[in-house]
Amino acid sequence: MTEARAAVAIITVGQLPEVLLVRRADDPRDPWAGHWAFPGGRREAGETLLETCIRECEEECGIRLPSEHVREELPISLAGRSMNKPIPVAPFHWHLDEIPLLSLDETEIQSASFLSLSAFRNWDSHDSGRLAPAYPDREYPYFEHEGVPLWGFTYTVLRQWIHSK
Repeated sequence: MTEARAAVAIITVGQLPEVLLVRRADDPRDPWAGHWAFPGGRREAGETLLETCIRECEEECGIRLPSEHVREELPISLAGRSMNKPIPVAPFHWHLDEIPLLSLDETEIQSASFLSLSAFRNWDSHDSGRLAPAYPDREYPYFEHEGVPLWGFTYTVLRQWIHSK
């Protein structure tokens, strides 16, 4: 796989871990508008992927993640395959003791939520459906969170990460 061009943060919180999800703002230029995602974004010139991840979390959510507290770097995965816009993304994991105070950039993020990992691990509550407009006949696995499907890259990375534990 080619070098990652973006990075995301998997931020877990608490003893019964929950993971931070952000819901992307409605923007007609954004193919992922309205979708659940991990905070993160594209790498800028001269940045490492870790620096990208830290900068994007601070810009989108107001969270300053210390680089020395990264728990792990996950394998690079492709985002945007179901929308014909593949981009290699590097996920990084942090664990926080308490839920941080969030300050969302409303031009990028419409809301944020913490998903219980124990709820997500209940595989009976997962489903599949036609979720990609570019592929109306193809079904994708998803988990409904607050009435919105969590699917695609974020779903795949979260599921693979949980299975690796």
